[in-house]
Amino acid sequence: ESMDIIIENESKILQLLRHKCSDEKLRMLNKSKLSVYQKVIFEQLNQLRQLIYQVTINQKQNLQNFILIHTKQYEKNNTSIKSFQNMQDIFKEEVETKQQQVFENLLEQEMNHLYNEEIAYIHEEVKDINEIMNQMAVQVKKGDQIINEIEQNVNQAQIHVENGKQNLEKTQQIQKSKFKWMKF
Repeated sequence: ESMDIIIENESKILQLLRHKCSDEKLRMLNKSKLSVYQKVIFEQLNQLRQLIYQVTINQKQNLQNFILIHTKQYEKNNTSIKSFQNMQDIFKEEVETKQQQVFENLLEQEMNHLYNEEIAYIHEEVKDINEIMNQMAVQVKKGDQIINEIEQNVNQAQIHVENGKQNLEKTQQIQKSKFKWMKF
């Protein structure tokens, strides 16, 4: 009976490992675009899953061999059975702890990757803003040149108007003097 319970518990552990790794695999595959970095992480996760699975299988086989060899001794002594159950609990906790560490490491790597992507995005935005500011500076310079040209044209127009006014006054005086000469 105790061997059946142990095998059943180990099967549950293996199913848990497969389930968690499969969920991670599905989550990664459901993304429409995987970056090279995400593919590397996915491959590392898959290799790690296979390694954990292989270690678990080996430990399961070792445990089954151990159970077969020592079953009679444990049945004679209840304290030995409790010790074995404690070992099983410890093994289960170790597997869960290792699995948790793996997922935390992968999560941290993904967060670092996202952080680096965000920094690169902000850097590009700053470059774009800098380019816009440079273009605006060029436009302001062009506008300043146009305003200076307009100011020069207004000044020249004012000079031409003054010259025209003086010429009109001279013409008017000449016409008056001609008119006076014609009367005589």
